[in-house]
Amino acid sequence: MAIFFVSGIAHSWPLATPIASQIAPNRWVDQGDAISTYRQAMSRSPAIGPPGDDLRLLADAMGDPVAHYRELPAWKTRASSALVALGAEGLALSLEFNAKTQDLNLPAPTLAEDWDVWEYEGRVRDAVAIILRAADEADRRADQMNAATPRVSPNALREAIAETIAVNVKAYDIAAVCVALGLDPCGPNEDPMRSKRVYVTHKLIGMMGAHLIEVARAVDDEYGDPDLAGIAAAYSAQLSIRLAPGATVAGERLAQLHDWVAVQRSWDAALAKVVTDPEGAITAARTTLESVCKHICDERAAPYESGWDLSRLYKAAASAMDVAPDQHSEQVIKQILSGVTTVVDGLAAMRNSMSDSHGRGKGNVRPLPRHAKLAVNAAFAVAGFLIDTHVEKGAR
Repeated sequence: MAIFFVSGIAHSWPLATPIASQIAPNRWVDQGDAISTYRQAMSRSPAIGPPGDDLRLLADAMGDPVAHYRELPAWKTRASSALVALGAEGLALSLEFNAKTQDLNLPAPTLAEDWDVWEYEGRVRDAVAIILRAADEADRRADQMNAATPRVSPNALREAIAETIAVNVKAYDIAAVCVALGLDPCGPNEDPMRSKRVYVTHKLIGMMGAHLIEVARAVDDEYGDPDLAGIAAAYSAQLSIRLAPGATVAGERLAQLHDWVAVQRSWDAALAKVVTDPEGAITAARTTLESVCKHICDERAAPYESGWDLSRLYKAAASAMDVAPDQHSEQVIKQILSGVTTVVDGLAAMRNSMSDSHGRGKGNVRPLPRHAKLAVNAAFAVAGFLIDTHVEKGAR
């Protein structure tokens, strides 16, 4: 049996295309001819594959618990991280998962004869069932989102870029424009005089994600094509949502709260900047969490000072709802809540060192989209947990 281990956060960082295509082939469909209108692109764009597939691969990795018992520690860590990445409900599933596996350790060599294999196998399968429940829930929410939001594929955006350039640029300037956009220079067997669209499309083959969005925005800035702008915005938005799955889940509760405008503003900013502005996304993610903590403290009459940092604000909000680690005696709950506190401290440090909130020296490291994905997913998971707790317990 082939074993696939999911590294990182499930759904935020999908597995490679060859594996995903084996699960559900033909998820991305060729868009055909060049697109000249936003409506055409939106109506012809296919859906992204089910996010639960990554979780199911993680569950399959322990399909034979006894044969793969040596991989158990690493598998438990990956599974717990994947569940937490799903947002507030994932955090609850992570608690259940950790309770099921916390004392499920490998037998010492001298005790192997006394190892209760049946109990071990049964508990691992119970833990696998929790992961599969999370996969089904992730798919259900994705289906709801897909039903309401048309999808745009990278190929649709590539063709829209080619269309805009072909309409606005003379054939003898096409090669120079492409080079100015950072595309490859004209090859020996390429001739933009034959077909401007074909030439540009060829230069964009394989480009996707943040790089493709940057090119699209540069072209739109130069030529002001509203159709291209609409397609690029839709592609950027769906990419951000896919990279930050916890935002959709927690956002459902956020929409139910009144007078949380500041939270919604920074929430939207973090999502919009994940791909195109990693520094800004990290800043917005921390601002979101700070605003959530302050709103909770305000509505629960919990005192705080304007100069408090994120760690102190989180402690005040958590304590006001009885979800601080020192307010619980059960070890597994205390362990998870302590982990959340550690995540908050890490977000504060990341914002100070990698965001755009401070000036930079020559040696500073600039964050990449993967750093922004980590920060935004972590911030939304914590924010979703706080918002859910606040709503369910009711403001004082």
